[in-house]
Amino acid sequence: MRLISMICGRHICIVTFLLLGVVISAQAANMIDVTRLQQANTLVALEQYAEAIPCWTALLRASPDSPQSAGWRYNLGVCYARTGQAEEAITQLETIRAMEPRSTYYGDALVQLFILFLNEKDEEKAAAARVECLAEWPQSEYVQRMLEAEFTLRPPEDRLKACRSFDEAQARNALPEEGYQTLLGLYYTVKTAEFKVMPPQQQPAAALQCLESIEASQRMILAHLEQRTRAARYCGYLVDMNLAQMLEYVRPLSNDDPATQPVIQKTREIYDITSRCENLPYISSILIPFQVCLEKDTQPIAWIPIYARLVQTIPAEEPKGAGQLLGYSQWVYGLACRESLLERPSRQLFDEAEAGYRLLIDRYPEQPEIKFALSELYALYRQPGREQDLTNLLAVASKSKSLPAKEWLAEMSYALATQEGYERAIAVLTDISKQNLRHPMRPVWLYRVGRCHQYLGKPKEAQIAFEQIIAGYPQTSCAVAAQWMLDELKGAER
Repeated sequence: MRLISMICGRHICIVTFLLLGVVISAQAANMIDVTRLQQANTLVALEQYAEAIPCWTALLRASPDSPQSAGWRYNLGVCYARTGQAEEAITQLETIRAMEPRSTYYGDALVQLFILFLNEKDEEKAAAARVECLAEWPQSEYVQRMLEAEFTLRPPEDRLKACRSFDEAQARNALPEEGYQTLLGLYYTVKTAEFKVMPPQQQPAAALQCLESIEASQRMILAHLEQRTRAARYCGYLVDMNLAQMLEYVRPLSNDDPATQPVIQKTREIYDITSRCENLPYISSILIPFQVCLEKDTQPIAWIPIYARLVQTIPAEEPKGAGQLLGYSQWVYGLACRESLLERPSRQLFDEAEAGYRLLIDRYPEQPEIKFALSELYALYRQPGREQDLTNLLAVASKSKSLPAKEWLAEMSYALATQEGYERAIAVLTDISKQNLRHPMRPVWLYRVGRCHQYLGKPKEAQIAFEQIIAGYPQTSCAVAAQWMLDELKGAER
């Protein structure tokens, strides 16, 4: 009875109300009992299906050859179903199914028959109705309604059959564009519930099977993106939905289990096809499952071109992009160092990391992450033979109007003095101090100005800097250090 109650009542409304004007005008000309038709419509609207049955029956008996008889018969079948008379409902709907030429109510009748067959546990007839629907109306609302009914109406222990029906429809490219998101959500709900109660030793094989379905879904969505046949935002949401679901299957797998690696390889393939989509919109969470997959892969270097393509989708105006780009560059740099320690060629990896850091500095000049990028490049350029790169890096940072770059330079002032002289370090520190009067690091910068003057043998200028700290920031540790330096200078004078 619960299953029968799912039969869609809106189709009765479509038949009886949207077409009512046409039906009445046509029937009046053919001396059809308009009063009885109106009565049937009213009873259906009031959900008094048992009382409506005699009205539809009388209309069919009086005018069996009417052009509208298929609609009446469909309504009669649904009323029978609503009142628990499955056999009578099937008889009426099968009559519509057998009509030649084919009735316009054929698709609706087939959906209702499918639901009734599920209710009667007649799997063979239900499967035949589903296959017929996939073949006759691919990507239609009929497929949508049929699959939704199967996911919803089957008992929990039997819903994997609905997942198989979804896979079959996807393999036939018969899933509808409208409502696809709903079906995908239902599919993942069932699959995830099954996966969570599965013994760990069975999970890798089940995960691989699930990922194959995700791959098919992803390819279909990306095809829409490439052809621009659907809104990028909608497709982007579905892409993200697939990758998030992939995480559900990958995260529980053991890193030490050899059976995990084929699953990780499949995730790499899914990410690879995703990253190659030229019209892929930026998705802020796309790299979250990426990191989980990466940690489990025994061949992390294979991810570099995929990761690099995904990073390129981050728009310059996206603040979170700076952190993601930094994460990518640091990961590649770490791989390069590891490969170098293993005495394997790593020059290309170092170059890729360097390119990532430079892209971060160029794209996000005002984001604090560029301080980390500058520090990493500084460490990279301190290697023998890269002295000119180090000088160029410091020069670029010195000329930058970016506050994070200036902060970094101030923090690296002693290194700057070593590379370009104390005068240059004083100029940088003085400039940032004047432009950022309320910055918490200002007393540190002034202290370093004083120390640089000391190194240059200019005690008066050093004294001015130290006295400025003591007067302006008396409660800071820099004031204590400045007082020590000031006492030392005065002692030298005596």
